[in-house]
Amino acid sequence: MAGLVIVNKSNPRATIVVASQATSQAKEAAEILQFYLEQMSGCKLPICTENETISGSRILIGHSETVKKLGVIPPSGITTQMNEDGFLIKTVGNDLVIAGNEDWHYRGTVFGVYDLLERLGCRWFFPGSYGEVVPKMDTIAISPLDIKQGPSFRMRNIWYSGWMPVSNEDGAALRKWYDCNKAQSLHISLPGDGSIIRLAPPEQYFEEHRAIYAIDENGERSREMLCLSEPESIRIAVKTITDAFRSDPTMFTFGFAPPDGRPMCHCERCQERLHGITAKHLSSPSLSDTWFHFVNEVAKAVEKEFPDRWLMTNGYANRVYLPEGVADFSSNIGVQLAMLQSCTLHRIGHPRCWQRQDYDAILKRWTDSNHPVIIYDYDPGVGVENLPFPALHNLKHDMRLFKQRGIWGFWTEGQNTWMRTHLNYYIRAKLMWNVDEDVDALVRDYCEKFYGAASDSIERYIWSMEEAFEKTDVHAYWRGSDEIPWRLIFTDKLVEKLQGYLNQAAQLADTEPYCLHVRMLQTAHEHMVAFLKMKAAADEGSYRSALSWADKVKAARDRAAEIDAALLPNTPDWVARSCATSLEGQQEIYQYLANRAGGELGQLAVMLPEVWEFKTDPFDDGLIRQWYLPNRGEPWAKIKTTFYWENQGYQDKVGHGYVGLAWYKTEFYAPKSVENRPLKLTFGGVYHREIWIWMNGLLIFHSGNESSQRPFDVKVTGHIHPGQTNHIALRIRSQEMSNRAQGGIYRRVFLFTP
Repeated sequence: MAGLVIVNKSNPRATIVVASQATSQAKEAAEILQFYLEQMSGCKLPICTENETISGSRILIGHSETVKKLGVIPPSGITTQMNEDGFLIKTVGNDLVIAGNEDWHYRGTVFGVYDLLERLGCRWFFPGSYGEVVPKMDTIAISPLDIKQGPSFRMRNIWYSGWMPVSNEDGAALRKWYDCNKAQSLHISLPGDGSIIRLAPPEQYFEEHRAIYAIDENGERSREMLCLSEPESIRIAVKTITDAFRSDPTMFTFGFAPPDGRPMCHCERCQERLHGITAKHLSSPSLSDTWFHFVNEVAKAVEKEFPDRWLMTNGYANRVYLPEGVADFSSNIGVQLAMLQSCTLHRIGHPRCWQRQDYDAILKRWTDSNHPVIIYDYDPGVGVENLPFPALHNLKHDMRLFKQRGIWGFWTEGQNTWMRTHLNYYIRAKLMWNVDEDVDALVRDYCEKFYGAASDSIERYIWSMEEAFEKTDVHAYWRGSDEIPWRLIFTDKLVEKLQGYLNQAAQLADTEPYCLHVRMLQTAHEHMVAFLKMKAAADEGSYRSALSWADKVKAARDRAAEIDAALLPNTPDWVARSCATSLEGQQEIYQYLANRAGGELGQLAVMLPEVWEFKTDPFDDGLIRQWYLPNRGEPWAKIKTTFYWENQGYQDKVGHGYVGLAWYKTEFYAPKSVENRPLKLTFGGVYHREIWIWMNGLLIFHSGNESSQRPFDVKVTGHIHPGQTNHIALRIRSQEMSNRAQGGIYRRVFLFTP
C-alpha cells in the first residue's frame, strides 16, 4: 500500500477531521497536530468536522461515527483496575485514524498524536522550547501504519517537590511534557503525609471524640494523628470512606497515611502492637504492625460494600516493613512504597550495596503479597547541591524489575533542575510507557537530534558519568543535610576525561541550536567543576578560596538561567536556610571558618594535618587502655579528615560501614607566639552521635549532641603548650546503621586565637 502524503512541497494534501460533537481532548489533539505540522513544513492543515464535505485524505482524530464506519475501534472505558489507557494509529485506505481512550482522566488521543509526531522526528527531551526538537521538511508522508499501544505501567507520574523553585510556567511546561512523552499526573486519592486526618477531621470530631486521637510523648491528645487501636477510630474511618465512595462512583481509591517523620500513638494498646521490632533503616521502632492492623480492619469493613475500590496507604519511614503479626491482609489495600533510607546511587539488588539488597527483599515481600504497589522514589536521589545525578544505569535494570514484580506505577518526587537530572526523566517516561525500550538507542537518538555532529562526544560524556556512578563505593540516599563525598565519584581523572569530550563537542557543533545545547552542557559541567574546586579548597583549609569558588558556582547558575531558569536553578530561600549542603549553606560554613582562620573573629595559629592516625574500637578497649596517650594502641592506620571513615575503606564488601567507637589522634606544633593568648580549636565538621576530646592526655570536651553539618569551637586555653608539640585525640561514637555509618571528621581542624 502506498504511503499517505500529508504535505507536499509545503502544500496541504490532507484535512484534520474531528467528530461533529468532538470532545475537548479530540479538539486539543487536532490543534496540536495542526500546530506541529505547520512548524515542520510551514503548511497549516485545515481542521473540519466529519459532517463537512472533505476532499482528499483525512486524518481522523478521536472517536467519531466516521471512525466506526471504517471498522476501527479505539480503546475506551474505565474500571477500578485503571489499566485501560492506550491509543491506536491506523491507516485505512487514504485515511489515517488517531484515537485513544479519553474516558476518565486518560489522554489516549493526545498521546496518539504525539506518538505520530515522534515518528516524524519531533522530540521533547526537556520541558519548554529549549528541549524541543522539530525537524523541518517541505514534504510529510506517512507509511502505512497499524499501531495499538498501552502502557507498561498504569501510573506514570514525575512531580516537582519544590526543593528547587517552580513557577506556574514551569508547571504548565511540565504538564505539556507529560503529554509529549505519555506520562501523566495521577488523578487518584493518594496517601499524602498527614492525610490520616481526612478519616476524622479534628474540627468535626476532636471535641466530642478525643479518644480516637493519638497520645503524644507528653501524654496529650494530638490533632494530627489517630489512635490506631481505638475501635471508634476504625468505625469513624469506615464511615468516612464509604460515604466518599457512595458520593463519587469514579473515586476508585481513598488514600490516607500518618504525618511525615516517625509518627506514633503512645497509648498502651498501640505500643503493645509494636512487638518490639526496630526498623533497621531508622534505628527506631517500626510502626508497621500497629499501622497495618488498623488499615486492615478499616479495609475489611469497607470491602463489604465496595469490594472493587482501593484503600491506598504508604510504606514509608517507620512503616516500610511488612507487619509480622497481621494475618489475612484484606485484598483491597494498595501500598505506596517509599524507602527513603536507601542508597540511590546503585540499582536494586546491587551486589556491593546492602541498602539496595534490602530494598530488593522488602519490595519482593510487598509484591508477593498480591497487593497493588506504587513506587514512591526520588530523582535526583541525593541532596540539594545541584550536582549531576545520572541514573540511567539504574533505570535500565530497575524498571524491568518493577515490571516483573507487577508494580502498578510511579509517584516520583522530582525537582525542577533539568541539567542535574539530564536524561533521567525522559528515559523514565519512555520506560514507564514501554519498559522494553532500548535505553542505549534512546540516548543515541537524543545525542544525534540534540547535538548534531557533536553527538559522539556527548554520548561518551553521558556514559562515562553513568559508569562512574554505577561503580562507585560511595553510598548516599536522598537527604538534604548529609555531606556527600562528591570528589570520590567525580575524580580528577574523570573530570578531565569529561572535559575532553566537551571540548571535542564544542569544536564539532557547527550550527544552532547544536552550539547552544553544547554550551549549556558546558555550563553545567563548569558548575560541577567549580563546586568540586570549592570543596577541594576547603579541604586544604583555604576558606577564602572556597568562597571564591562558591561565587563561580553561582555565576554558572546565572548563565544557565539566561537560557532557561529550570535547567540549573538557584536554591529556594527555604532550602538555603534549612540545608547545610546547599550552596548557601556551604558558603555560610566556609564564612564561619574563614572568619576564624584569619578574618573578623580570629587569627589562624595552626592548621592541623589533613591526615591523622585512626583506629576502630569495636570492643570499647581504647578508654581503658588510654589510647588518647602517645604510643598506645599500636598499630594505627592513616586516615584523611576530609572524608567520612566509611568512604576510606571502613566498609565491607556490600557497603556496611563501620558502626561504633573509633579514635583519631595527631600531633601539632603550637608556636610560641600563642603564649598568653586565648585559644580555640575549630572542628569544621564531625559526624557523630557522641564525641570526647583529649588534649595532651587530659579530657577537655564531651558532647552527646548529634552533629553532622555545622562547625563548632572548643576552648583550649590553658591546655595548649606553646613552643612545643601537642597531642590531640578524639573518641567518637558513630551514628547508627540508619545513617549509613557515616562517621568521623570530614572537615579540617585548626587552632586559632580569637
